[in-house]
Amino acid sequence: MKKILAIIGSICLIYGIIVLMIIGFGNVFSWFFTALGFFLFLLSFLYRKLSRNGRTVLIGILTIGFLLFASLEAGIICFGHKRPEAGADYLILLGSGVSEKGVSIDFKARIEAAASYLKENTGTDVIATGAQGNNEPVSEASAAREYLIDLGIEEERILLEDQSYSTLQNLQNAKQMIEEQGQSPEDCSIVIVSSSFHLYRAGYIARQIGFTKVSCLGSHGLRILDPQYYTREFFGLVKEWLYFRNK
Repeated sequence: MKKILAIIGSICLIYGIIVLMIIGFGNVFSWFFTALGFFLFLLSFLYRKLSRNGRTVLIGILTIGFLLFASLEAGIICFGHKRPEAGADYLILLGSGVSEKGVSIDFKARIEAAASYLKENTGTDVIATGAQGNNEPVSEASAAREYLIDLGIEEERILLEDQSYSTLQNLQNAKQMIEEQGQSPEDCSIVIVSSSFHLYRAGYIARQIGFTKVSCLGSHGLRILDPQYYTREFFGLVKEWLYFRNK
């Protein structure tokens, strides 16, 4: 067990450094795999000092934790590869990062996936969501609109929601816009477009706030960051579950 902990710790540490090199040091969760690697190294050194019962308890805790994590991650991964329903009333495009150079790789993939769906389903309108962050030159919604237009989507089909800073706000504001269009969120069908790792949580939130006809369309950015983002979604989903459970 000591060797296993040390090997897994080494893998996590190396991967954590790669993540930091790609996405930077600003986000707290960027440090997750680096911190996990150091933690597993510490456990490997402490393992021999534990009593036999202590080792059994530690192995039990690690096994239960892994099984819980793996079961939820399996759902997140499978949901991210489902195909959306055709002919939706609205497509809700969730925002992501924008810089002076343009939309991020992940956001670009989302917008291109949305454009592909809209070209195949000409009766579907799109709600581009996302406010302007502190380090963003324009709102995520307006950046998405401009790129969608460049990809051949008619401007009159694009609704702008540029006041939201989270997935929950994205969907709440989109719901309000749909209601302002004279339609009921319970009756109209929506397709949520986001990165594949994000769809399980986004779909869960959509149903919690009143949407009933929900399907999702996933996109892929840098594959090397998938473990980072899928792991983050585990904690994000737990957070949303606790929020709605206590609401």
